[in-house]
Amino acid sequence: MSIIKFFQKNPLYTSVGNFTYAEDIGEGGNAKVLAFKKGNLLYAVKFLPHGQTSSLARFRDEFFCAAQIPSHPNVARAFHLDQTEIEGKKYSLIIMKRYQENLHRIGTISSEEDGAKAQRGWMLLTALCSGVDHLHTHEIIHRDIKPHNIFLDKKEDTFVVGDLGIAHFSDDLYAREAATKHADRLANFACCAPEQLIPGTVAARTMDIFALGQVLNWYIRGSFIRGGGRQPYHGANKDLELLDRIIDRCIKDNPDDRFQHVGKMHEFAAEFRNPPKDAWAPIRNLDQAFRSSVPQIPELYETTDQKVINRFLKNFATRCDPHDYWYARSDGGDNKLDAISELEGRRWLVAKIYECHIEKIIFYKYPGEWQSFFVLLIAADSPFEITDSSGKKAMRKNVENWTEDAATLYDGRYMEVADAENGYFLNGDEMIEIDYSKAEQRHRFLKDDALLIIPHGSGIAGCSDRTPIKFFLREVVNSKSTDKNKIIKLLDATTRYTSSDITDRL
Repeated sequence: MSIIKFFQKNPLYTSVGNFTYAEDIGEGGNAKVLAFKKGNLLYAVKFLPHGQTSSLARFRDEFFCAAQIPSHPNVARAFHLDQTEIEGKKYSLIIMKRYQENLHRIGTISSEEDGAKAQRGWMLLTALCSGVDHLHTHEIIHRDIKPHNIFLDKKEDTFVVGDLGIAHFSDDLYAREAATKHADRLANFACCAPEQLIPGTVAARTMDIFALGQVLNWYIRGSFIRGGGRQPYHGANKDLELLDRIIDRCIKDNPDDRFQHVGKMHEFAAEFRNPPKDAWAPIRNLDQAFRSSVPQIPELYETTDQKVINRFLKNFATRCDPHDYWYARSDGGDNKLDAISELEGRRWLVAKIYECHIEKIIFYKYPGEWQSFFVLLIAADSPFEITDSSGKKAMRKNVENWTEDAATLYDGRYMEVADAENGYFLNGDEMIEIDYSKAEQRHRFLKDDALLIIPHGSGIAGCSDRTPIKFFLREVVNSKSTDKNKIIKLLDATTRYTSSDITDRL
């Protein structure tokens, strides 16, 4: 009589109670897996007939070793190890959580649209990485990750990794009955790593990484892959592109070329989504802005031509990301540039704060690009015209002695900074609360001045001692010009502060 027919007529007696047969689930290695009911709950019960000593030892190890690690939502739960006799034949059994389907039965998503592939593919990858990482953290190498051994937990809406029947358990952490021999050829051909088929190969995490990649490739593309010739994804979906790149790294034939552990996979994904900035990009972009504004620009070039000035500043705003640049003032102040835009009245707004009449630009185009910069010579401007809500002009004292003026631009008019900071202003007889999202801080230079603009990472931007920069800019303001000797002196004092992200590529 078969085991199914037996339990259709008889309950399963165990030391934790009696179970009633529900249905056949399938095979699990050399074991038979059936569903049983106890109360209102279903359980999966895995039966292994006694006979082959090594298989029985592995079966017991599967339960005992797994029972020694904390439970995890992405690793299949096993509750109880027991033994029973069916018509005179002994069986060992493991009572486990009943999962609804395995991935093999669910099938692939190869016919789905890219958006669905990305969403469901990431759901599977996230679950597998979490479960496999938990096993690896506790020195367990699964060695048999395949669609048949991945189960859907519908209640938790996630996948779990199961069947540790041929897993490698660390000798230092787990007492086992079965000693897996390096000569044993274990696991399935479709998903196992090439080195896993070679007798004597020591179990390693990269074997599971390879299998994980194969499962993902099968799930998304509908097939396993061996050898070269895998075509990369060329679609527009970035999440699917990232999945594809992860798969490609996982299934490298050489274990050293794969992710060495799950954490490296997370790092790869984070870097793909937020790639490190290319320190040379602002340098190259600035050089393009120079060349596209001044044909055959020499190493040092100065101009008061407003057409050239406007053309360059527009090219700079278009070709360069102002967030990648730094500005330095003649008084030693400095900060991120953030933005540069044109205003009315021949003014430019620099760093979202300085309203500038730019009368001259000095371009320094370093032959190797990486020390290039430009200087904005700013003509003395008029003070802000402060008005109240009715448009009445406010009287301001001692303006002629100021070197710089500040105001708050709000609702199309300039206010005193102190009035804006109060948070309220009087409009007729009514007090109006200021909406700071609409308030902009503005400054004007009331004396001639200069701003030096450089890429992030340059020596001038990184120099903690601002004295050489202050001295250089003050000379520029006084003479309205500069020369190569002064520039060389500035670079000599600051080059050593250049970021290694730049100098490492020289």
